[in-house]
Amino acid sequence: MTGKEGGVEVGAVRPGKYSRVERERRFLLVNPPAPSAVTVTRLINDRYLTGTRLRVRRADSSDGRRELKLTQKVPEAEFTTDEEARSFVVPAECVAEVTDDTRFTGGRLVRASRQELLGWLAEYGLHPEGSYGVFEM
Repeated sequence: MTGKEGGVEVGAVRPGKYSRVERERRFLLVNPPAPSAVTVTRLINDRYLTGTRLRVRRADSSDGRRELKLTQKVPEAEFTTDEEARSFVVPAECVAEVTDDTRFTGGRLVRASRQELLGWLAEYGLHPEGSYGVFEM
């Protein structure tokens, strides 16, 4: 097959796409951000690979773009440099940073029971009321 390797068109994958360092920080919020604060919306569909920390993520943007990624973590705030990650100013509505809390990774969250999640949130002072996830502190 000319121009193809293993069924994938040559040039379809950008050089270095899967070798980039992923810098991220994760936070807990009491409530979703105000609609006026939302700058981008995406419909995200994750498929976790059993027995690994990997997932395939499909992100459909409101402008019609679609992105597929093979990743290991759930990115909440992404940065291109270490300095950018360190200098990030945490929004006031953030209750806690959970970047280093392995319980708040996508693979772990998807397997957690409701009771486990409620217990973890309570450790950060968050107590959902009712069945819709509105929080009290």
